[in-house]
Amino acid sequence: MSELRTNKIYPRNGLPVGASGGGIIQIVQTVMTAGVTYTNTSFADIPSPGLSVSITPSSSSNKILLIADIACTGASSNYNIFQLVRNSTNIYRGTDSKTYVGTRIWYPRSDGNADGNSMGGVSMHFIDAPGTTSSVTYKVQVRVTDGTGGINRRNIDDTSLASSFTAMEISG
Repeated sequence: MSELRTNKIYPRNGLPVGASGGGIIQIVQTVMTAGVTYTNTSFADIPSPGLSVSITPSSSSNKILLIADIACTGASSNYNIFQLVRNSTNIYRGTDSKTYVGTRIWYPRSDGNADGNSMGGVSMHFIDAPGTTSSVTYKVQVRVTDGTGGINRRNIDDTSLASSFTAMEISG
């Protein structure tokens, strides 16, 4: 006679028996090491290679945890303003009527005299409920209020840093 013993069995959906949600199903990440600059004053995708991920949820009731970690720079008194989009829909951005509203803003220096040496970091965390089992593309978009902004580099040289964007499917 055969006997099988185990302490735990985890089903494919990442949940232990009896749990009602919260298991990680899959993780997709992109890491950007190229330095890019931009001058767009309207929201646009981060210049190539950009920060985007595609994920196909296994259930329409599952959620997607998004985590962005961005190294950025600016010059003069410009703001770097970031938002998250699902496909082409803004999912994480302020609703104030001011023109500088985004999700996260990075300002180079409080005295407004940044010379391209100032570096900073922006992080965003958001849980989305896409309600689909079709492939979904998430992107970080950016704009500046004026001048030139940069990611993974200083504006005065080609300092090489890294930024990442991660999507985790969480069981519903």
